[in-house]
Amino acid sequence: MVKISLFGLAGTGTSSVGKVLAEKRGYLFYSSGNIFREMARERGLDLYKFGKLCEKEPKIDMELDARIEKFGKTNDDFIIDSRLAWHFIPDSIKVKLSCGDDIRIKRVSERDGISFADAKKKTIEREISEKTRYYNY
Repeated sequence: MVKISLFGLAGTGTSSVGKVLAEKRGYLFYSSGNIFREMARERGLDLYKFGKLCEKEPKIDMELDARIEKFGKTNDDFIIDSRLAWHFIPDSIKVKLSCGDDIRIKRVSERDGISFADAKKKTIEREISEKTRYYNY
């Protein structure tokens, strides 16, 4: 039974590393970022506007946290990519990924199909929003 929580700031490669590692090991891959994006699309919002909505509606983050916690309790042999899964899945192996800010922003820019300047601005806004929300919880 293996549970691995990958975490790091946006653009550090948690999803990329998680997918490759899960495929090589034959594990399930679960991404809270993908779920968060799906929740945003369901509401007709982009990721950044959805983050702002979450500042006003904590139940959204709490729903995501509950999904992660349930996933961790009901599954084995998986890799999860999530900023806070290590907290909600305490019996997981915790791995933090990091890299330089310019590399992170470039990766976000390429992933989202936006300019480096826009990616930097939106990533900073997103990280401030997340930090505020996490601190308040």
